[in-house]
Amino acid sequence: VADLTAKSQSLQSAINDRDKLKKDADQMELLAGNRFYWIKLLTDLRSVLMRAEATTKASLTNPENNGTNTDAGVWVETFSPVLPNGSPFAAAGESAGGGGGFSSPGRYPYGGRYGMGDRYGYGRRGMREPAGPSAMPTAPMVVTGANDISALTLMCRGVNREALSPNANSDLAYAVLQNLTNSAYFADKSAAGEKSTLGDMKKDENTNTFTFTLTVQLKHPFKL
Repeated sequence: VADLTAKSQSLQSAINDRDKLKKDADQMELLAGNRFYWIKLLTDLRSVLMRAEATTKASLTNPENNGTNTDAGVWVETFSPVLPNGSPFAAAGESAGGGGGFSSPGRYPYGGRYGMGDRYGYGRRGMREPAGPSAMPTAPMVVTGANDISALTLMCRGVNREALSPNANSDLAYAVLQNLTNSAYFADKSAAGEKSTLGDMKKDENTNTFTFTLTVQLKHPFKL
């Protein structure tokens, strides 16, 4: 019995050492994954927008050019991770008006997609400066872990194609939402039950564009 007891204690010690090493390895895997998380998410978001553009383009025809499909354009103007309650970064996000997001003013206004102004005809000359951080959408409260980001608030801007179809703008916005919730990074609903939702749409006659907001849930919340 004494010999078996000694072996049992030795085995338990080895198991404890293994569990500690596995915990350390899991932590390193999480850190490595977090290092590339936003790069992969933003790459996927770009693909989502391109698919939404292609879907909308297929439904738009222009009688003036023998029914040739007309390009649709949409891009992200502001991108705001919804910071959890108690986050040390929440104060900075609140001062920016939207949960710590960022926009892309400066050289390439309206989302920073190079060439969008030339492609869709609203140009850079005479363009109004994009709204500053104070105009960013206010992120909703999301019940989540103290160190988790489980949702994003996006303000998107698209080219106004209502001259071709009265439903063109809403179709484009819904296409973005649908493609987001079908992607590998975004979800229709979070584990806590919050849904990805489409907000109000507003037209900007000065630039022939329109804006809409999206609150999207992440399939895998990001650990701060």
